[in-house]
Amino acid sequence: MTNESAATLKWLVAQLGFHNTGDAAAIKSAWDEVRTTMLQQAQSGQLIVQAVDWVSDFWLARGAVPVPGIEELAPTWMPPNAIDDWPTFGAEDIVSVFAHAAVASNHDAFTLEVQATSEPVSPEESAVAALERYLGLKSALVPRVFDIPAIQTEHVRCWMAASVGHLLTGALAPPGNPDAVTQELFYRLQIPLHVAQQQGLLDLVGDRHLETLYNVRMLPDRRLQLGRLRTGQGEEWRDHWLALAFDMSARDTLDALQMAAMLLRCRPLVVALELALATRDPPLVTLAVGVARRWVLTLQVMAWLEAALRRTWVDIRPKDLCCLALNAVKPEWPRRVVAVSHRSKDVKPELQQMRAWRSGRFAIDANYAPSWETNIGMIWGLFAATPAITRIRSPSYQESVWCRREVELTDYLLKESDFMSRRWVIDVERPQLTLLDGVVRIWNERERLEGEAPLTRLPEFPPITEVCSPAPMPAWEARMLRASAALRHMHAVLPGATPEGVNTLALYLQGGGALPGTAPTNSPDGWRAYGEIFREASEMSGTAPGELAVRLPSTYGDADREIDLAMGRRIPDLQTGSPSLRDVLVAMEWLRVEYPQFLERKRGDFLAINCQRFSRDVWEHAEEVSLHRGLAAMRSRLLVPLWIIQLADQDVEFWPLVGDVPIFTEHVSAQFAWMVEASYERRDSQRRYPEDSGLTLSPALEAKCRSAGAPPTN
Repeated sequence: MTNESAATLKWLVAQLGFHNTGDAAAIKSAWDEVRTTMLQQAQSGQLIVQAVDWVSDFWLARGAVPVPGIEELAPTWMPPNAIDDWPTFGAEDIVSVFAHAAVASNHDAFTLEVQATSEPVSPEESAVAALERYLGLKSALVPRVFDIPAIQTEHVRCWMAASVGHLLTGALAPPGNPDAVTQELFYRLQIPLHVAQQQGLLDLVGDRHLETLYNVRMLPDRRLQLGRLRTGQGEEWRDHWLALAFDMSARDTLDALQMAAMLLRCRPLVVALELALATRDPPLVTLAVGVARRWVLTLQVMAWLEAALRRTWVDIRPKDLCCLALNAVKPEWPRRVVAVSHRSKDVKPELQQMRAWRSGRFAIDANYAPSWETNIGMIWGLFAATPAITRIRSPSYQESVWCRREVELTDYLLKESDFMSRRWVIDVERPQLTLLDGVVRIWNERERLEGEAPLTRLPEFPPITEVCSPAPMPAWEARMLRASAALRHMHAVLPGATPEGVNTLALYLQGGGALPGTAPTNSPDGWRAYGEIFREASEMSGTAPGELAVRLPSTYGDADREIDLAMGRRIPDLQTGSPSLRDVLVAMEWLRVEYPQFLERKRGDFLAINCQRFSRDVWEHAEEVSLHRGLAAMRSRLLVPLWIIQLADQDVEFWPLVGDVPIFTEHVSAQFAWMVEASYERRDSQRRYPEDSGLTLSPALEAKCRSAGAPPTN
């Protein structure tokens, strides 16, 4: 079979003339100018440290150095020589320390495979055929049904987004007028420059322009939408990572990948980039160079992935290969230099006492803060683009399926094929572990740091980060939130609903009344589930018979409906009964009322569920963690990344609803010293709820809230 990604790669290199010389070397000359600017900025010595809204690296050329005095990392440019090459960020230093064991990966085999691949005979025709197939696949999708065609569609979007971004691929249309497509693409290339000017963004070598280009969306009415970014990843990256973590056969995965590769044979985009280069407008030229670099590097990764998907593996799955490949080109900073593959229970206690543990240029799972990645994505992010990989052999290393996967995949990079031109794999025996600190000393000497910093448990990266981690709530509070969310959702989705009409309907359901038709969600219990929710809230609060514990006020209007409609769009499919409507409603109300207060206080960039305090039985059945189950159920639609924290041997990944959320497993005390869990005292939230919710509570329930659940006194 043809490696379609390799064929597109050869086509693109020829189209843009990456290796041309003389007057035909426009892209090479433009890259040389960009690279010179990067190196000049790096040599200036100016270091910029950011707290949580960390910088991105769309260029795949941004290294990191420690800042003297504050012991944190700051970005600095370390570009490779060629536009289509990968940086090493000084990985040669670890090779000097482990000269006896460092072995170069097999990039030559990858290069030979690409060279042996023929350019597409009819690139335009294959691109058109792929586009028609993709549009047909997309038009046949069923909402909320995540079958193979739906996942394949998202895989295609993922690779297109990583290479040239949604804004540009959104201009592709069925054939007919390639000149019009070129002009539209050229127009869209200029959009980030106008956005940055309007927002007053500081642009360093086009980094903000690239962030905008790769994350802004153009709505059908041509309005632009740019959400909040995390290391360059907008909300759509969440969907990409979720799709790549889906269990899909190698054949189906390869089919989607090849479809994307053929779509990337986009001659109008090549012409649009050439037009941008010809303007000699520095910001626009820089942006065009950035797109060209990401386009060619992503195709390299895709070509490697195509070959890997055709191989027979033992423990490696297609989703492992996909997640490693996307990690290589994600715009994350800092880009780590040395990955450490190890069995946690064997190595972490010793590793934690070393300087390599706190060095931000070492990729160690304990000091890694994912953005939108899944758990699989987070793990392969440690190895994907690190130019040096160390494998720490220990007695129980081979007992871990994850360690076996790491060995199998790194062996493939070492012996068979690697898209990176300079990478080393190093096997380290336990007695040699402390030699890793020798690499840190070399770095410190080169950067002229005075002496060695005191050994602390705080890493250079991530910095101290507050993570919103809600505490369990008493059953009565969960029932109150559930009833409130049920009222809001009914008001949002029932045609012509008024606040009083919804209250009347809720009271009817509470009394055991039945209704024909479908309830506001596809929960299997239908309207009966809503009746039980209102009845439980009334009973637990001591509300008088014939009254609701919670009511919508008469002033509940269109603005409230819009908020509730947006919240309702986050509800997952409930038709099987798992996840539960009851848990999802509690989470919806918490997200609507309490979570915004975390955001206002800059404490809600990440959301965590700490399972260390739960058993599996508590997780599955306790009303006190209904909120946490609901958040886990809504993980694919949350507007912030969700993490799970567990103790060693809890095996939370096998609990219901957890799914492929990033899991932080604590093997040693203070392992995640950089992570500070923030939550509100439940009694304070209960006292505030009558006012914060904007709803009308029964006198009995309001009194319960004001007294934080304490029984009334005579």
